[in-house]
Amino acid sequence: MSKSALNRHKAILGLVQSSGHVAVRDLTREMDVSEATVRRDLRTLAQQQKVDLVYGGATAPRNTEHSLMARANRNVEAKSVIGRLSTALVADHQMLFVDAGTTCFEMRHDLYKRKGLTVIVNSTRLAVELGNNSDASVIMLAGQYRPDRMDVVGPLAAHSIDQLRGYVAFLGADGLDPEFGISASEVQTAFLYQHVIRNARETILLADHTKFAAPSLFRIGDMDSISKIVTDRAPSTEWMHFFASKEIELIYPGSAESNS
Repeated sequence: MSKSALNRHKAILGLVQSSGHVAVRDLTREMDVSEATVRRDLRTLAQQQKVDLVYGGATAPRNTEHSLMARANRNVEAKSVIGRLSTALVADHQMLFVDAGTTCFEMRHDLYKRKGLTVIVNSTRLAVELGNNSDASVIMLAGQYRPDRMDVVGPLAAHSIDQLRGYVAFLGADGLDPEFGISASEVQTAFLYQHVIRNARETILLADHTKFAAPSLFRIGDMDSISKIVTDRAPSTEWMHFFASKEIELIYPGSAESNS
């Protein structure tokens, strides 16, 4: 590897460590090299597991362990707060889709208290929890079972949700970006949730503060597809202005919506 390439790599890693995210267009301008060169540098660093590639750039490497247990142990308090605020949006006798993520799983504590719910799930764990502890009618999607996540995905799951309408979808996400929209870290989840959004009458996004840093690799949908975002703290001023421009309700502890 040339000395100039090594110097670029060091500079890129320094920027990633200081800000958590770098964009191809910014690196191209700052280093005075072509976009192809920057993308090649980022691919090399990603192969060395020093960065994670995302749409339009790269981020500091995240924990690559995607098992249910590993994800459940991240941002535990934030997930609990988001789950409580999200369930406050649910009324008795409502039809819901609740995704298989660990943040949405926190909704179960208050969903038990609702009467006459119809809950569509792709999580076997949530299906058992609600089936055993509430009077909810649980609809389990068909599909390919992933034991590490205890969920179902794939074309059969997408076909199942395509047969349903009239529900409010509660979805998590691995990353957010004003331009790229809502994203997931792996393609099968993104594919299924594209269908969930397409068929929902309303989509509510559950995202803790870490998800506002950068998009993940696989796009689920644009920001216009959601009506509300529930999070654990107020995001940056830039995000606040963006949500206001899109007429997306932002719900977090202490917000007007969370107290209504």
